[in-house]
Amino acid sequence: MSLLMLLSTAVVLFGQTSSQAPKPEDTEVWSPQPAIVTPGATCGAAPSDAIILFDGKNLDEWVSAKDHSPAQWIVAEGVMTVNKSAGNIETKRKFKNYQLHIEWRIPENITGSGQARGNS
Repeated sequence: MSLLMLLSTAVVLFGQTSSQAPKPEDTEVWSPQPAIVTPGATCGAAPSDAIILFDGKNLDEWVSAKDHSPAQWIVAEGVMTVNKSAGNIETKRKFKNYQLHIEWRIPENITGSGQARGNS
């Protein structure tokens, strides 16, 4: 519904000379209806409106940042690992307004210093 239509509706509704004030439902706009989002079936499962970018199995939602060819990072045992020679990766889709959920692993016995400390 356009702003002009809303203003026209408001003028008609409020321009009436009736002794009764308009009911709230006469002036409320219910469009567009937001989609109903249901939580995941189990703890840690994604909600119904989530776009899964990595499912632990493949890099189907990722491409090389350099030339948009298929991403060449390593996927093993449900983990995505950087392949330095393959370069940076990015999602195939572009996002503007989102909630981001990230999970990562921290080494049990951290040794070394700087980037050599494990999951940096």
